[in-house]
Amino acid sequence: IIQLNHPYSQEQGYLAYVGFTPMKSVEDLDPEIFSLDFDSMEIMNSKDADQLGMTLPAWYSLLNQGIAKTAVGSSDSHHPGQEPGYPRNYFLSGASTPEGITDEEVVSAVKSHNLLMCGGPFITFTINGSSMGSLVRPGSMPLKLKIKVQAPLWMNVSSVEVIVNGETLKTIPVTNTDVVRYDGEVADSPSSDTWYAVIARGTKDLGPMYQGAVAFSLTNPIWVDVNENGRFDPPGI
Repeated sequence: IIQLNHPYSQEQGYLAYVGFTPMKSVEDLDPEIFSLDFDSMEIMNSKDADQLGMTLPAWYSLLNQGIAKTAVGSSDSHHPGQEPGYPRNYFLSGASTPEGITDEEVVSAVKSHNLLMCGGPFITFTINGSSMGSLVRPGSMPLKLKIKVQAPLWMNVSSVEVIVNGETLKTIPVTNTDVVRYDGEVADSPSSDTWYAVIARGTKDLGPMYQGAVAFSLTNPIWVDVNENGRFDPPGI
């Protein structure tokens, strides 16, 4: 796995260095200094939520250009104040214990985009029964987006957001304070090929567990092949 970390950091940001912005085609970048030869992209690095204003639009732009890179998060715990474990990445495994997870499972999860970038809330997301990383042939409309968000009782979760081709389709306020914060279905009837992702976020500090952080989790996409030609035709930027 090749992973693109902190893409817009001032000192080591690869996308900043090559001059990539969300409204720029990758074809306009200098091939002498830019390569798409990476599998995953770090959307969130430790507790700095300000970075999301740059990394999310960049990731959306890549997806809209038909470039599928798996969204991940890393704790980057270099010094005191950057606790390890926030955010984390979750994927399905056939192992019954952590030590049973194989390197091959990790690689497969990343490369198939079936992975949740989790900064607190745990999101389960399917479209017509298919999970993250899937290409769905809808057959009929509307699509059925099933979303479940769970979180520990002490954690603040304020909203669930459905993202469609980089734009917000629907924001659902979360008022439930039980472990299951939201469990529902959203319907949509796109007229052309579309990708979907889900964000669950909070507004209050997660201290004392992760002081200075707020809850933020992001699913990887589910692609919908509306014209059923066997591939995803990206919307473009």
